[in-house]
Amino acid sequence: MARAVLVLASLWIGIAAADAPPAQQSKKALVIRGRVVDDRGEPVSRFLIETVRPSDRSPRDSRRTNAQRRLAATAFNGDGSFALKSLADGEWEVAVLGAGDTHSPPQLVTLPWSGGDLELVLPRAGRITGVVVDDSAAPVPQAAIYAIYPGENPHTGMGRHDGAEPRALAEANGRFELEKLQPGTVLLAITDEAHADSEWTSVVVEPAGATDVVLRVTVGARVVGSIDPSLGEVFGREVELFSFNGSLGWRTTYSDPAGRFTIENVIPQPYVIELRPPGYSEGTVAPGAESIRRRIDVREKQTVAVVFEKSRTSIPVSGRVTIGGVPTPFIEVRSFPLESQDDLNRTAITDQDGRYALVLNAAGKWRFTCSKSWGSDASEERTVPEPTSPEPVPLAFDFDLPGGAISGTLRSSDGLPLGFIQITLVRDPTDGEDAEATFWSRYSRTHVLKDGSFEFALLRPGTYVLRAPDGGWRDSPPPLAPFGGVVVSGLRVAGAPLDPLLLQLKPAGRVVGRVVDGTGKPVDCARIQVFDANGVAVRADWASASDAAGSFEIPSLAPGTYTVAARDGSRTARSAPIMIEVGKTGSVRIELR
Repeated sequence: MARAVLVLASLWIGIAAADAPPAQQSKKALVIRGRVVDDRGEPVSRFLIETVRPSDRSPRDSRRTNAQRRLAATAFNGDGSFALKSLADGEWEVAVLGAGDTHSPPQLVTLPWSGGDLELVLPRAGRITGVVVDDSAAPVPQAAIYAIYPGENPHTGMGRHDGAEPRALAEANGRFELEKLQPGTVLLAITDEAHADSEWTSVVVEPAGATDVVLRVTVGARVVGSIDPSLGEVFGREVELFSFNGSLGWRTTYSDPAGRFTIENVIPQPYVIELRPPGYSEGTVAPGAESIRRRIDVREKQTVAVVFEKSRTSIPVSGRVTIGGVPTPFIEVRSFPLESQDDLNRTAITDQDGRYALVLNAAGKWRFTCSKSWGSDASEERTVPEPTSPEPVPLAFDFDLPGGAISGTLRSSDGLPLGFIQITLVRDPTDGEDAEATFWSRYSRTHVLKDGSFEFALLRPGTYVLRAPDGGWRDSPPPLAPFGGVVVSGLRVAGAPLDPLLLQLKPAGRVVGRVVDGTGKPVDCARIQVFDANGVAVRADWASASDAAGSFEIPSLAPGTYTVAARDGSRTARSAPIMIEVGKTGSVRIELR
């Protein structure tokens, strides 16, 4: 009997120790305990907890929906408390998932854990109600409403283009409702067969609130055209409409037996319209057959007429390409019209004597771009005069290109070559140059070859900054790479190549953070940049942007000390310096006032 009592007492002591608060346990534990509250601080009774290894993240994770994330999450019911067990040592991101789209920002923990109980804030879901109307204020029934959050790609969220499902369909009176939304900014867009696709509209959603909006669609514009028989077969030719605003407004149609085509409900904006060669849709294009492209400006309720025909103008242009006066072979020469509606580049490759030959189809201003490789090019503008006689008079345009170059080899910390990594080079602005207005003209990017080598050639004199890995382009994030980045500034280029560089990338760390306003509310769409100890930005363009929860992540950071900056309109703020270690994740909180 005494032995049985002793055994029971031992079991009770073990159970009590497991349930004791963290202060009564050992200093470090393999159990993560915490509680989930809403935006008012009230406990949440039903929720899911998601745990993710930061090292296991992939670029696709940012595109996962809450429904996909739930498949690997753990459910809890009760008073808002939770305990996560059976997790291995190391770093974990812990987040809570609620109804619909609601979720908390992830918190970073390291096991064994000594940080006390976590508190995860799950905001109460909001909703959007509204009505879709046309330009006469009449309701538009059955209009499809799409919703995305900042940070998601706005160019692939429209069902007309990629099969995405709408969040709602407007009722007979044009009304709609979107429920269980994450508080913050939500972007809405409309498609309807009788109207042009709408632009994305920004709507602010409050916790447990309802935001009412009026979304308008218009009939847009109309594009009509014809194909001249001089271009061969006219029936069934594919005609495509491309915008300069991602894929917004892209359309495809086919010509009728008479070579005519019509595209209705076109979004008013500039486009390139392209006539594909015969057999394009079937993959049977004849050798030498080319597409024909025109630039058009489409305006609301107007009809734009396009005629595809053979060019009546033929202007031969030839010349020699040199670098420092030396004829240079294998330079690609591309010509692009700056005043004509044509949007077709003419291309030639210089021969061993540096000579090239092109045939242009219009007079006016042209831009000639000479390229040695991807990321190595130089451009000049020339004026092509109007022909003065029926017989074409050859023009001679020579180009003497700058001879500056920056080259080198990219290797890992153990000396192995690193191939297929994108890198960037940015020239510092000169006196009188507007830094923001000229940024993209001073920016170049390329990729490292398989053997780790790279080169930026045809560089004009100046001071440059090289970054690897890097390569975000306008609205695209920098490519992920499992290496800490390197930044080389102060590269002074004159008229000759610099000595080759040897760049070694170290194992990476990363930083995660949150941007909030003066009241503690998350700030979405804030631009994020990271600066090294010398005050140089680690990315050529902005490194990231905060999401609807104010959260952001910057991967591929070399060990060292950094500061993180956030900008939202006129508001800017920087974090205190933070130390990043190999394989570790630093965390910052930035308050914008």
